[in-house]
Amino acid sequence: MQSIDAASCLIAMPLPPTVLVAAANVEMGNVTASALRGAGYRVRIARNAYEALLVLEQTGVDLLVTGLQMSDMERLEFIKRAKAIYPEVHPSNSGFFRGRVAVAGHPSR
Repeated sequence: MQSIDAASCLIAMPLPPTVLVAAANVEMGNVTASALRGAGYRVRIARNAYEALLVLEQTGVDLLVTGLQMSDMERLEFIKRAKAIYPEVHPSNSGFFRGRVAVAGHPSR
């Protein structure tokens, strides 16, 4: 009978997708992150566009969720810079797919 190495079992188990929530509004970011964690996702939170871009450069994610308004950068500029890091990124408002960006929220103007 073969013994099973616990470390090899951990390696064989797939990790849940990682979602980066980029939200200038702390409360909305926390609510979104909590809901995603409850659904089984690993979640990273960035409080501004520059922090989000740093996370993308350093660790990568499976999905980026961002609001329409970023306090430190225009949304289109943010998406442009995200695409420079991940060229396969395409703006999307649905689906949890590697390389997708979900834009949530509403404009206040």
